[in-house]
Amino acid sequence: MKKVLKAISTILLIALVVYIGFSAYISVSVSNLINSINNGESYDTSHIANNEIDIADLITVRNGYATENVAREKLELSFPISVHYFTGGKIYYKYTYEAYDSSDEFTAGGESTVTLAFEMQGLNWVITDYYEEP
Repeated sequence: MKKVLKAISTILLIALVVYIGFSAYISVSVSNLINSINNGESYDTSHIANNEIDIADLITVRNGYATENVAREKLELSFPISVHYFTGGKIYYKYTYEAYDSSDEFTAGGESTVTLAFEMQGLNWVITDYYEEP
C-alpha cells in the first residue's frame, strides 16, 4: 500500500512540476511579446498568429490614448500569469500607462487589467480573444 501511495504522490508531483513549468513558459513568451510590441521592436508572431486578430494592435496599450504632444511615456507591465488546461487557457496581466507633455505635465494614462484567451491550433498557440478592463 505504501508503494502505491508513493507512486501516486510521485506522479502527482511530476504533473504539478510540468504544469507550473508550462505556465511559466507561456507567461515568459507572452511577456516577451508584449514588451517587444510596446517597445516598437519586431517580434515573430507566426506561432501565435490569428488571421482575425491583429496581435500588435490589440496588445499595444497606447491604443485609445491621445498621442499628440507626448514627450515622455511611462509604461509598467506586471508579469503575465497564465492558467491553462494544456490545449488552451487564459493569461492575465496588469499595466499602467502614463503620458507626459514637453513641460512634464501628465496628459493621459490609465491602469487596466488585460485578459488574453489562447488555444492550441495545430502546433501553434493562437491568441483568440483580448479583453481589457476599463
